[in-house]
Amino acid sequence: MIQNIYHEMTSFHSLLQAEREVTKGKGEKHDVLRFEDDLEANLLDMSENLRAGRIPKVQYKSFNVYVPKFRKVIYIDYPSKIIQRAIYDALNPRLIKGFISDTYACIPGRGQLAAMLKVKQWMADTRYRPGDWYYYKFDVAKFFYRIDHDVIMQLLASKIADARVLDILKYYICDTG
Repeated sequence: MIQNIYHEMTSFHSLLQAEREVTKGKGEKHDVLRFEDDLEANLLDMSENLRAGRIPKVQYKSFNVYVPKFRKVIYIDYPSKIIQRAIYDALNPRLIKGFISDTYACIPGRGQLAAMLKVKQWMADTRYRPGDWYYYKFDVAKFFYRIDHDVIMQLLASKIADARVLDILKYYICDTG
């Protein structure tokens, strides 16, 4: 059970580490430059606000992409990205211990390539086993919009005993859509 990590998650150091990760490859963007113009003060303010229970309102922006087909890309403001990354950095190493070995998303050392190689291995293995074998390739449209928020919050509550962490997760999962 994950406990007592809110203070660590919202520390200046954690937010600074998160900011460094979020900034990789995006250092010349206007919102990044504006935030980094007074980085220390912005992160200290963010830490103080989070510790006082004041979560900054998420600001959504969007743009359209036409390759290979039309898609509307929605993204959040830079400070919210930093906070979400700090949450990820604090929780991910603790949560992935309970994942099955064939989970690939958001796990260091895994990803699309590792998943593809695993599928290739499974397909090769079927050559030597009797019977018919099938695979199903699919893409679930608007997957994240369809996740039942009550179910995901119940799952998180079964693994996290820190009420303040659950509150901030609830805000980003359930209240900002």
